[in-house]
Amino acid sequence: SLLKQATVKCGVLYIIAPLNVYGAKNHVRFCCAENIDLNRSFPGSADGNPAERLANAVFSDIDRVSPDFVFDLHEARSTGEKADFLGSSLIYTTLDGIDELFMDLLFATQTGEICSEPFSYNSPGPNGSINSTVGNLLKIPVVTVETFRGYAMSRRIADQLSIVNYVLEYYKMR
Repeated sequence: SLLKQATVKCGVLYIIAPLNVYGAKNHVRFCCAENIDLNRSFPGSADGNPAERLANAVFSDIDRVSPDFVFDLHEARSTGEKADFLGSSLIYTTLDGIDELFMDLLFATQTGEICSEPFSYNSPGPNGSINSTVGNLLKIPVVTVETFRGYAMSRRIADQLSIVNYVLEYYKMR
């Protein structure tokens, strides 16, 4: 809800939060009782399962609006079986048109200008993720911001907000 209070002096900022309401309410990754991963369901299908329908609606909206840039804010769990640790990382599939921004953003975390610790980066976004699908099919750059669920909520929120604010300031929207 803090991001929804953001004001911009130019441009348009679209916010969908939370996208995965079921997951947020139940503290799970899945978007429905069927344990389907929303972020492996893109671009989705209007006639598919609940995750595919939601993914299709979001993908269609992104296609319709055609933004210059998409943020995908996540919280990573600890490393587990069949899972890599992605906390405190930035994930991208394409940097077309944002390569300088991305490097500046990453450097700002490395120097302590923003965030509570240095962020790493990973690429490409996983198949079926909003990152990979929007980047590959719509050619719109997406940066997924992963914070570590093991940190205090205040720290995770502060890191995500500092990254979003950095980008808004970079584009002179704030």
